[in-house]
Amino acid sequence: MKKETIVENQGIEFPSDFNNTNNTDTKVEIVVTNPTVIEKPIVKVDNGIKSWQDALMSLPNRFKQLDYDIKRTTLELSFATSIIRNSSVLKNCVPQSIFDSVIYSVRVGLTLNPAFGFAYLVPRRVNNEMKCCLDIGYKGWCAILKSYGSVTHIDAQIVYEDEKFDYNPAEGSIKHKPKFAKTEEEQKKRVVNCAYARAILPNGKIVFEVIPNWELLKIKNVSSASKGFSPYSEWESEMQKKAPIKRLAKKLLTLQEDDRVSAMFEAENVNSKEKEEKTLNDIF
Repeated sequence: MKKETIVENQGIEFPSDFNNTNNTDTKVEIVVTNPTVIEKPIVKVDNGIKSWQDALMSLPNRFKQLDYDIKRTTLELSFATSIIRNSSVLKNCVPQSIFDSVIYSVRVGLTLNPAFGFAYLVPRRVNNEMKCCLDIGYKGWCAILKSYGSVTHIDAQIVYEDEKFDYNPAEGSIKHKPKFAKTEEEQKKRVVNCAYARAILPNGKIVFEVIPNWELLKIKNVSSASKGFSPYSEWESEMQKKAPIKRLAKKLLTLQEDDRVSAMFEAENVNSKEKEEKTLNDIF
């Protein structure tokens, strides 16, 4: 029987069956180790991290090294643990990617609490490997914008072909007269024209971001699953609203220079690169 050593979690109470594995030849031994000094927040950890349990149990020491608030990181790690334990796909992701994604969520400052819908742990297939990615939802982009004072208000709307809509990019103005379907069946038959985000800046100026339907469909084809669960099957309108909000948020956050925004763009760059492969799963 071989032994596999993993780092004891500091400050997180894991379920009693946390270390159960399907491999009957492996005995898991819990030991306390001294923290290893790591120069950067996102790095390759040693070969001791061989499973999703190892990745999660290595995080408390890393949070301590980075001097992150222990109460907050403890709470976020509990959310991550619950999310991964309940996802057979996330459990099979590359352990290092799980470690990185949770670190990103703390650096960004957006909770993984599903009740808020700010950020999600999403599995994606990349080069024949399943990796865990941090996916920032449209509510998360809005929350970050408001926290920096970049906007006083931001929202998004979907425009259908049976509605009156006039967008003048030169003047930066939109005239949109919504029309509401009388039944769900009628709504399903409507054709999308575009989606737009509207933000009010601190100086009172209103700015817009408009994405036509052909581009929304292109985004959908890249980010949704070719088979299995896809958020577009249940929350298509929410996904359509996310596209212009995220694009507008990126423009407004460009001038912000700190670790929180840098982490958002880093996580988004990882997501963008890995979306080049077909997505196995996605959550808005």
